[in-house]
Amino acid sequence: MADATVLLVDDDRDFRDAIAASLRLAGHVVDAIGRAEDAMARLDSGWPGIILSDLRMPGLDGWGLFRRVRALDPELPVILMTAHGDIPEAVAALREGAYDFLAKPFDIDRMLESVDRAIAMRRLVLENRSLRSRMESSPRSPLLGHTPAIRAIRRRISELGPSDIDLVLIGETGTGKGLAAQQLHAASPRARYPFITIDCGALPTAQLDAELFGHVPGAFAGAARRIGRIEAAHRGTLFLDGIDDLHVEAQMRLLTVLDRREVRPLGSSQPRAVNLRIMASASADPAVLAESGRLRADFAYRLQGARLHLPPLRDRQSDILLLFAHFAAASAQAIGREPPAIAAELGDWLLAHDWPGNLHELCRHAEQHAQGGTGMPVGAGGMVGLSQRMARLEASLIGAALAEAKGDIASTCALLDLPRKTLYDKLKRHGLSPSAFRSTRP
Repeated sequence: MADATVLLVDDDRDFRDAIAASLRLAGHVVDAIGRAEDAMARLDSGWPGIILSDLRMPGLDGWGLFRRVRALDPELPVILMTAHGDIPEAVAALREGAYDFLAKPFDIDRMLESVDRAIAMRRLVLENRSLRSRMESSPRSPLLGHTPAIRAIRRRISELGPSDIDLVLIGETGTGKGLAAQQLHAASPRARYPFITIDCGALPTAQLDAELFGHVPGAFAGAARRIGRIEAAHRGTLFLDGIDDLHVEAQMRLLTVLDRREVRPLGSSQPRAVNLRIMASASADPAVLAESGRLRADFAYRLQGARLHLPPLRDRQSDILLLFAHFAAASAQAIGREPPAIAAELGDWLLAHDWPGNLHELCRHAEQHAQGGTGMPVGAGGMVGLSQRMARLEASLIGAALAEAKGDIASTCALLDLPRKTLYDKLKRHGLSPSAFRSTRP
C-alpha cells in the first residue's frame, strides 16, 4: 500500500514533531495533527492508512477517538501511546479492538515495528474487502445449482464457516476449492481479518523462509522489515492451496506453525505467536497423500480437522446447463453483449462431456460462447439423435423438480403434471432416486 498514511495525533507539538521525523526517516507518509477532532474529519471507512494517537489529550482524547474510529471502520488499526499510569486503560482498549499500545517513553524501533505491522494489516484488510466484493459478484461461484451434491456443500459451508476448526478441502482440479475456502472465511468470525493464500506449488525454495516467515532489519545485508505470509494472516485465515505440490522443505518449516501457531522471522531471537485458522486444499485426503509418499506423515497428521469434499461436475450433471448459462450471461454482460442462446447441439455436447477441468473448463467454454464462438472444441459436437436429446432434457427437468420438492413424490408429480406411476417409470429409466434428494436439506 504505497499511499499508506500514518495519521499521528498528539497535542504535544515537540513530541509529535519528533515522532513524525522518525516515521518519515523510516519511509512513511505522515500526517501529524494536534487534535483528535481534526483526525476524524480526515477519515472514512476505506481510508488507506493507520492511526497513531496519544491517549491523553484535551477535548476528544485518544480513547474517544478510538471508539469513533471503531464505529466508522472496526478494521482500521489504531495504535495508542500512553503514559505508564494509563496502561490499564490501554489494555482495556486492546480488548475492545485497538491494534496496539506503546508505553512512553518507548523504543523507536518498537514503535516502527508496530506501525509496519499495522500498515501491512490495513493493506491486507483492504485487499480482502476487494477480493470479497469480486467474489460476491463473480460468475465462478462453486455453489450454484440444485443437485443434492452441491446442496450438501452449501449446508456444510453454513455449518463449518462460523466454527474455528481447521479443515481440508478435497477435490479435483477446478471444483472450486479456493472459492469455497473464501466463502468459509467470509462466513466466519474472522471475516474482517485477512484471508491469505499460499500457492504451495509456487513457493520458491531459495526464499522459502523469507516468504513464509519474513525477516527483521539486519537479518542479512540490506535487510529491511518484511512480514511473512503466515504472520500476515494473523487473526484471519491461512489457506495452503495445493498441499499435494508442497515440497519437503516447506512441509518441515510449516510443522511448527501447524502445531504451535508461532513463527520466527529470519534474524529474530524470539518466536511470535499467530492466531490462525488454517485451511488447505488437496486432491485427496492428507492421510492418503502420506501413504503415497507425497506428504510427510507428521505433516499430514497435523492437518487434523474437518474435511469438505467438492464434487466434480460429472456428479452434478443437471447443474451443468444452469452453470454454463450463468457463466455465459456474466461474460456477455462484461463485454456489453446479450447472452446468446444455447443451441441444441451445444446443449448435447455440454451434457455428454465429462469435464476433467470442472468449473474452470466449463467457464472457459462459456466465455468463448459469450464472445461469439460455439462453446465447443473444434471438431466436437455432431448431431445427436432426437430421442437421446429428449431423454437428457427429461432427466434434467425431473432432477430439478425433485430438488425443488425435496424428493417428495406427490409434490414432484404436481410440479411436472405427471401421474405417480408415470413418474416412477421415468425415475427408473433415468436412474434417479428420490431418496437422494430427500436426504438433502436446503
